[in-house]
Amino acid sequence: MTRRAQTEAFLARYGSTVQCGEDSFPAFIRPMGFQNTQGQDDEGRQRFSYVGPAAHKLTVGQKISSGGNDYTVKRCETVLLDGEELFVRAVLALVPPAAAEIKLERDGILLGHAKSCTAEAVCSAEPVIPWGEGAPQEVAPGAVQWKLTLEGVQAENGIDLFAVDTFRVVEDKKTGRTVYTGCRWTSARRTAGMDTEGTFRMEALAAGHEETEAVTDG
Repeated sequence: MTRRAQTEAFLARYGSTVQCGEDSFPAFIRPMGFQNTQGQDDEGRQRFSYVGPAAHKLTVGQKISSGGNDYTVKRCETVLLDGEELFVRAVLALVPPAAAEIKLERDGILLGHAKSCTAEAVCSAEPVIPWGEGAPQEVAPGAVQWKLTLEGVQAENGIDLFAVDTFRVVEDKKTGRTVYTGCRWTSARRTAGMDTEGTFRMEALAAGHEETEAVTDG
């Protein structure tokens, strides 16, 4: 068995599946550096070392995927020994997940979009203090609701964001969907522009919350 064949057998046995275009093959992808401040590229993204089969060349700027993560090739070369191509090694940068799409909807009608949504679960539970006592005996159950902070909210043309009717917030991302139902806005502050087409920072309360995981093939 040649050195190249031995290398390919080792990768096949211990490597992880990598997707590059329409091709898939085994390779090693490992984080570079042991400190949080190490192993980052000029854009602050985590760098990874790559070792893959010589039969699958990489190019700088190419995108590859493995284990649910996407990477960009920053540097790459083919390693040779005595004129024989053994393997490809490279430095990869982790591509951050695509930003979530956040929509405000009412009765199937799109009201607008938000750049980000921060959610905090709050409960109206209250302590029960018996007459004449100074300490609570128990905590009475209360309703659970979600406090939402929506940044960069922009309305669709002709839509009134500030109607009193309830709406829902839908957050679609790579890993699944989050829906906050029965929402009512409690405050809004303009963050850009001087006309009605500006963006807003909105606070809202949601009565319900649903999580759905993305369906993957296989």
